[in-house]
Order: sequence, then structure tokens, then C-alpha cells
Amino acid sequence: MKDRYNREVNKLIISIDKSSILKIDNLKFLIKELANLGIDDIEFDLNDNVDYINLCSIISYTNNECNVNYIGIITDGFGITHKINELKSYGLTNISFKLESLKQYKYKKLNHNININEVLDLINKCINLKLSTRIICTLINDFNVDEVLDFINLTKYLPVDVSFSELIPDPNYMKFFKRGYINVKEVAQSIDELHKLNYVNGRIEYYKLKDSKGVISIDSHNDNCDICLRCNEIFLDENGYIKTCVHLDTGIDTVPYINKPLMFKEIMKQAIYEKPKTN
Repeated sequence: MKDRYNREVNKLIISIDKSSILKIDNLKFLIKELANLGIDDIEFDLNDNVDYINLCSIISYTNNECNVNYIGIITDGFGITHKINELKSYGLTNISFKLESLKQYKYKKLNHNININEVLDLINKCINLKLSTRIICTLINDFNVDEVLDFINLTKYLPVDVSFSELIPDPNYMKFFKRGYINVKEVAQSIDELHKLNYVNGRIEYYKLKDSKGVISIDSHNDNCDICLRCNEIFLDENGYIKTCVHLDTGIDTVPYINKPLMFKEIMKQAIYEKPKTN
């Protein structure tokens, strides 16, 4: 699907947890219809207490019934160590770990009191399973900026994508955003050892250390220029709303269009055509 700025919109990010108002059959309907419109890259952003039986069913459906080639999950690693083989067998191709610190005392505070070594072991397991593996680190001023080089050095030894992301402004937490915001592009450009690659995927830019096994990517949500002009994503939240930009306050309520494929198709074609290019 192309929008009015000639961007090819082909990626869907779905927030999923037990509190979602969408039943599994409704979610499958939305995935099927969006795949028919050209979505071929889907990531499930997992919140706490995900029902993994339903998740396996959704991944299997997305793979076998919708012919989606790239199926990923975004997770903090909690509770999936013993499920990763099964998830791959159902069609999982990509996995992203939200990892804001490599220091145990910081990580435990943010992530269910988990031992970070368990997550690092799971990352190695995913690599061995040939899953495309990404580590997402949201940079926060006075919290983890001192660890940037530690994250970058992971790519020397592991075939992973270390993705530095920025805080997204939230009207309810603007003081925290202003205090913690770091421009990740400026951070990358300040490190002489990093070489920018010509490859660009949507709004993501890539960098690399010499002779490293992995890469570094920059995810700048708050760039109003080049990044937005390349954005290829739409978002489905746990309340059943589809947003064509992560910064939009409102989206399309999909519930009235469940099992109404013709109406849903026309509504989505119009929404994607009007997808904004800046926030």
C-alpha cells in the first residue's frame, strides 16, 4: 500500500496482552485483511501476562493463512525461554528484546526482578535457532547513556542488531521526556568507530563497527525530516485502534468493521493514503 507521499506501507506493529478488547478471531480477521492490502511484516509487541497459547495460534495463522514472511515479537524476555522453540516452529522469524541496561541492578528494577544473565542466555539461544535477533535500547539521559559503548561492543561478538531508540513524548509524562530525551542520531554520529551503511529499512538507519558480527541501528521517532519520509509502519493497540503514526493521539476504531471486509478495506486504504509525514 502506498500513501500520498509514495511511501510503501508494509509493516504492522500489534500491541498484545490479556487485557486486549479484541478476541483472537477478531485479531485474525484484521491481520488477514491487512495482509491482503500488502502488509508483509508483522511484529507483536508483548506486554505482561501474554496468553502464549493464543500467541502461538496467531503466529501460526499469520504464517500459514496470511502468507506473511516476516513475523516478530518484541519482549523483555520474561517467561519465554521455554517457549521460544515452539514459537519458531509456528512461524516466528524475528525477535526483539527490550533491554535498557546491561547492569544487573538497573535491569532488575525495570524487568520483573529478572536476572539479566537469563535474558542474555535467551538471546544466545535465539541466535542459535537462526532467529533474526535485535536488542532495543531506549536511551535515557542520566540513566543508560554511559552504557552506549557497552551495547555497541556486543555487535563485535554477536550477530545481532543493537537498535538505539528515543523516548516518545507522552502528554502525561512530559517532564520525564524533557529530562530524559537523547537524540540517538547525534549519539551515533559522535562515535568515530561507527561507519554509516548505505542500507536503510523504512525509517531505520544502520551503522557498523569494523569487522563486527552485528550492526547498530538508529530508530529516531522524533525526527521530522528524513526519518518520517521513510516511515513504513502502522500500529494496532490493545484497544483495537489502528494508528498510521506513532505520534497520533487518536486512531481508527476497528471494532465496528470486524467481519466487514469491504468496509474495513476502504477505511484502511483511505487512512494509509493520508498517513502523515511529520508529527
